Amino acid sequence: IRAAAARTLGSPSPAALAKTRDALVSSHRGAFLAYRWNVLGKLLQWTHRPAGSQVYLWFTDVQDLSGSAGLLQHDARPSAFQRLLQRCMTWLGTTGLFVPCFYALLALALIPLALRDRVVRAVLGSGLASLLVTFYAGTDAHLRGSLWLVLTTVLATILLIARRASRPSNAAIRSSGGAPA
Repeated sequence: IRAAAARTLGSPSPAALAKTRDALVSSHRGAFLAYRWNVLGKLLQWTHRPAGSQVYLWFTDVQDLSGSAGLLQHDARPSAFQRLLQRCMTWLGTTGLFVPCFYALLALALIPLALRDRVVRAVLGSGLASLLVTFYAGTDAHLRGSLWLVLTTVLATILLIARRASRPSNAAIRSSGGAPA
């Protein structure tokens, strides 16, 4: 878009870029939506999932272990316990816990449970809104683009469980002589 705007307008202002983008999107709506859907699918990993573990557990740069160890002047090696934890995390990284689609579906499933709780609604809404913004304007499909959704979904789940656990049960209320809420 920037290149097209630069050819057409010279040195474009932000308003000119927005106008050019809007013109391109409105003239090619189907292609724009198909592209955005593809990026969202890659971001949530429902179309294809990277091979191997999603967990980064190296002490130095994984692409240049000896070079980065030299720069750091530290040839870090994991202890026996850390190696065990690394093996566990490597396995865990291949499970659904590191697939953003799981958190998107969980966030949608939690909406009915969050209707009466303003804070949980706001937390879930924030994560889902970030997903909508990514659908419209996201430029890449890296896992980091869905981390806010993951964080807010986990936080909303914890809040819902904690608040439900802290409420007295109807049986406890009846045994104390009060009326159930």
